[in-house]
Amino acid sequence: MAEDTLDFLEFIEEVDFYNGELHGRTRITRSRPNWFQIFDEIDFFKRYRMCKRTALWILDQIAEDLEYTSDRNQSVPPVNQLLLTLRFYATGSHHIAIGDMNGVDVSTVSRVIKRVTNAIVKLRNQHIKMPGSSNEIQEKKSAFYAIASFPYVIGTIDCTHVKIQSPGT
Repeated sequence: MAEDTLDFLEFIEEVDFYNGELHGRTRITRSRPNWFQIFDEIDFFKRYRMCKRTALWILDQIAEDLEYTSDRNQSVPPVNQLLLTLRFYATGSHHIAIGDMNGVDVSTVSRVIKRVTNAIVKLRNQHIKMPGSSNEIQEKKSAFYAIASFPYVIGTIDCTHVKIQSPGT
């Protein structure tokens, strides 16, 4: 047998297939780039679908919720948590690709996305305003209808466009 085959067989014997882990595996420490410094405004926008100023404004709103009480186990700073999550939102990419880009493990990616999403959701009452009473709802419907003859609309989301295939003529 070739030497490469023997090395592979020795490796396979060390793998715990039930847990998917290598026994005695050394911990890998990855670098965590500062994408705010690395990307200019154009490249930042291409990757995160928002400008740096907007990302910093969001970070200012949620940073307190993203802080860890200690730096144990090389915790991910709030800015890196936000950028990781924004990249996921912008691309829908696999967690492993997001983790590789940000220097964290797949399980960390999953936890960070959930954590940042929850922090952003907590801001909903400050930034999402929908009509509450039936009078307000009717006023909004009339106003939107007056703009473009679009019936039954009571609100819009900025910069969201949904292509609708006409079911009729």
